Amino acid sequence: MRDQCLSNAIIVWFLLTTFFIAGAQSLDNTSKGAGYWAPTNPPRAYYTIECQIYPSSDLLSGAETIRFVNTTSKPIHRLALDWIVNKAQTIETTIHEKPVPILADSSYTELPSPLLFELPEALLPGEQVELEIGFKKTLSTREGKKMTVVKWHPRLWWGFRTHHDYDVRIETSPDYLVATTGLLRCGDGL
Repeated sequence: MRDQCLSNAIIVWFLLTTFFIAGAQSLDNTSKGAGYWAPTNPPRAYYTIECQIYPSSDLLSGAETIRFVNTTSKPIHRLALDWIVNKAQTIETTIHEKPVPILADSSYTELPSPLLFELPEALLPGEQVELEIGFKKTLSTREGKKMTVVKWHPRLWWGFRTHHDYDVRIETSPDYLVATTGLLRCGDGL
């Protein structure tokens, strides 16, 4: 029975690992010429992610909250997210229900990662920020009944490997099997 269930299911792999992204600790890729400072010891972030997979349209739609305290000795004015904007991926970011625009020329239909965002107010040392992010991604990597998904949600980008904490809820059709790393809390699905 189990083998039959597995053979009939499309397996979706979520890799909840942080990928190494080569890059310098400063970035100047906005139309305004504004730079980006990344601390050498970035704050630990806490992600709460809820997403839905719609197999019939190959769409992943999600919402995440990223919380962190500025543990550095300098104010943080800008944040960068590891996410691409194009016709297959979208993002909307808010802080205290106010939109946080991407620092880029609005005429571009495609924006490479990392995306830069100007905070409404500088995040002073010891202060906490909570980013609310809505995102969508068209899934395009199918191998028969198996679907592998990586870089499936926006992440803070500091220019080098970091470790964060995650609570993730993934919803999909009951005839799909989701495989992932991490611990499953059966009572609430996290």
